[in-house]
Amino acid sequence: MSRPKTKVTFTFMDPTDALCRLIMLGPLAGHEKNMSFFPRQGEYYEDFADGDRLRRITEELPAGAAALSSVLFFDEINLDQKGYKTGDGIIIMGGFFNQNARESLFSKYSLGTLPSIEMPRPNMTKVAYCRFSRLLRARCHGAILACYTEFNNAGGAMLKLQYNGRLLYFPRAVILAVYADFPAGAK
Repeated sequence: MSRPKTKVTFTFMDPTDALCRLIMLGPLAGHEKNMSFFPRQGEYYEDFADGDRLRRITEELPAGAAALSSVLFFDEINLDQKGYKTGDGIIIMGGFFNQNARESLFSKYSLGTLPSIEMPRPNMTKVAYCRFSRLLRARCHGAILACYTEFNNAGGAMLKLQYNGRLLYFPRAVILAVYADFPAGAK
């Protein structure tokens, strides 16, 4: 290692807290036309609310409850403006927004950046470094998943909807999809 570390810290925003903030405080959640909490009947699969996936999830929930659905993105991002230092960022998007609303930046929330270890270029192909990097990434992914498990084990949350002031029960937080570009997906 070029700069030895005794400890690697992964600091990130709890994804279930981010989803709750998007529902209660986000500008898109103020309009009912942007939201899609429940499955729809239709001939075509145009959105997350169409098709069997959300229908199966909703059928397992108590009557009138909705899933706190999300989509995760792992993408390489530029960390600073002056240098060329990059990292793998984690973006969460509310799966409860409809397709048009999800195109807005207001439907997304940055959870953080996966930690990286500085290493001289020749050592980056060493087996020990590759194993450590995969293990570190797996532990970071596990920490994110643990937030969903904790939310679900706690019984979910009652959230007040902006557009009508009604309380809606979200007993489960679910990940509808995970996306990654080539560098992040290959790792």
